[in-house]
Amino acid sequence: MSGARLAAGPDEVAMFGFGSLLLRESIAKSLGRPYEGPLHEVELVGWTRRWNVSMPNRAFYAETTEGELWPEKILYLNIVRQAGARMNGVVMVVRRSDLASMDRRESVYDRVDVAADLAGLDVPSGTPVYAYSGQAAHCIKTYTTLAEMGLRQTYLDGVNRALAAMSQDYQTAFAASTEAVPQELVFADQLKAGEDPFGYDKVKRERKTGDG
Repeated sequence: MSGARLAAGPDEVAMFGFGSLLLRESIAKSLGRPYEGPLHEVELVGWTRRWNVSMPNRAFYAETTEGELWPEKILYLNIVRQAGARMNGVVMVVRRSDLASMDRRESVYDRVDVAADLAGLDVPSGTPVYAYSGQAAHCIKTYTTLAEMGLRQTYLDGVNRALAAMSQDYQTAFAASTEAVPQELVFADQLKAGEDPFGYDKVKRERKTGDG
């Protein structure tokens, strides 16, 4: 951990990324612009990472020998409180005006302030550090079948690309603080034409209108 100090302006907030938000291109999709700010490597104390949050699915499917397979729900990484646990992630700085699009993307999560649980970054008093933790109604207790819940290969690939750019120590700490991937639920996902499940197209339209 670097022990760096967080620098955020009056119209900016900090965000903790632990899965796809480790990847700059994924952050950029939510912001509607490239993310060129810092990615501080940090730890979150008292939390762990699990594959246990699900989103109702109408957008992603797999081509199989028996036709299209549409899992009822899609699994994503989540963070949950666990006494004595530690997990790594990154902290980024975004505009307060970006929170609406971030919240829309993370619609099955609650945005919570984890500043008090952060280690490895000096955060000025009163500055929130937001993270997304799964809503109870969307958290699962057991895995079932791919027809009922699937884990997108493209999502997993994005997380792995982000990790590949990190140090070996970071990758080792990530693995140690993350539940094993339920490989039996991974599928080669395709996006249904015209679907925008995370509101990325909406962000592009809003930015185009704002820049106009």
